[in-house]
Amino acid sequence: LHAMDDESSYLNFNILTWNVGGNFVGVHIIESLFLPQESVGLTELCNDTDVLVIGLQEAYPNVQDALTSSLPIIGRDPLVESFSQVLANNGFSRLSYCRILGILILVFVKRPLLCYIREVDTCSFRTGFGGLLGNKGATSIRFLLGDISLVFTNCHLVPHEENNDRRSQELHDIIMYQTFSANGLSSMKLLDHDVVVLFGDLNYRLEGKSFDEISEHVVLNDRKWLFKWDQLRLEQVKGHISPSFLHRFMEMQLDFNPSYKFEPGTDIYNDGGKGRAPAWCDRILWTIHDRKYPKITDNEPRAAVKPISYNIHMQPKLSDHKAVSARLQIHSNLDTSPHVIFRLSEWICNEQGCIEFDIKSGTVISIWDWIGLYQADFVTAEKDYEFWIYTPAMRGVASSMTYYKRSLNPDQVPNTPGCYVLLYNSVQYKCVLGMSPIFRIASSLNLN
Repeated sequence: LHAMDDESSYLNFNILTWNVGGNFVGVHIIESLFLPQESVGLTELCNDTDVLVIGLQEAYPNVQDALTSSLPIIGRDPLVESFSQVLANNGFSRLSYCRILGILILVFVKRPLLCYIREVDTCSFRTGFGGLLGNKGATSIRFLLGDISLVFTNCHLVPHEENNDRRSQELHDIIMYQTFSANGLSSMKLLDHDVVVLFGDLNYRLEGKSFDEISEHVVLNDRKWLFKWDQLRLEQVKGHISPSFLHRFMEMQLDFNPSYKFEPGTDIYNDGGKGRAPAWCDRILWTIHDRKYPKITDNEPRAAVKPISYNIHMQPKLSDHKAVSARLQIHSNLDTSPHVIFRLSEWICNEQGCIEFDIKSGTVISIWDWIGLYQADFVTAEKDYEFWIYTPAMRGVASSMTYYKRSLNPDQVPNTPGCYVLLYNSVQYKCVLGMSPIFRIASSLNLN
């Protein structure tokens, strides 16, 4: 994890939104996606990021593909797996994902952070065709990280300049009526969280301005004039009069040209033959609950979130939207150590292996808790284990530091040498309570 100010109390979040336009997104496209204007590559971005949140809209070529890729008989979603594999190779594990039709949100975290995350949950909200279809709406992922609750909501709202009032009403409905039902959180809404990040193709346009007028000011880099007519800003100015809740949200300064509408394959604005004018459709906003952060300092009451950068990504070029990303530092106090601390011993393929760990006092444990062995570059703790076993027959709250050791049978030890980790998976907390350091399982010396 990254050592920031205030004794490592800030973590680096990168949030990215992109309307794919129904195009196929392969691995090479994903890798080029992480190239903002300053040409920071994927490796550099991942090295400087603790949590990566990705929101896609129109992520599948058609409704049939969107429906079939989510069916259990199909197996894993190939788009989700492509993103997951690229990022797993750069030190991330997929925490969770959620989608309705083409609205997809994914959250990835650096693997050591898994031990500090609790109560992961997802939900979605449909606004298309009166709430019947998910072509428009929102997908959300929430979780506890250390001592704060966070929620990330990826939206795709109704398009076109003339639908501004309807757009704001959709945003109101998402914020008011999207609730989390798992983990006993049935009444928890977005604004009940300490930090809310709202982003996506919000589809706000430039009020009353033509393609030619906007294009002229884009060429002049006259963003002050462009921003004057931005419908999202105008909704914020309305305050409580607007149903959108946008007056409660903050956004970094827009120091880049509109992210829509481009001729696919180019960096040239094009109205598509329908008079579609350039606009900042793709946005990233945040707000903070005053209950948690009433005042960090006298002069900076909202220092719990530090805005760092706001970028447009000119690569890739396959959509009429460009991707947009924001980098935020979010304040969180993490525990000094995980609830479960592993001890390492020697492992040999098909011969010997031993699981040893200590459980901290006060930890809630269950007979259904389990430990998995994973390759070091695992994608997700939920499914990517090589093998798993239940923990000892203990339940309740550990009254003192508890030591546990179990030797494995030879057939439980992998027959492939390599680098592995152990994870303690908790049923009570629905999360990972401990992760071992990376260790090597050696080749067998027995040649028989």
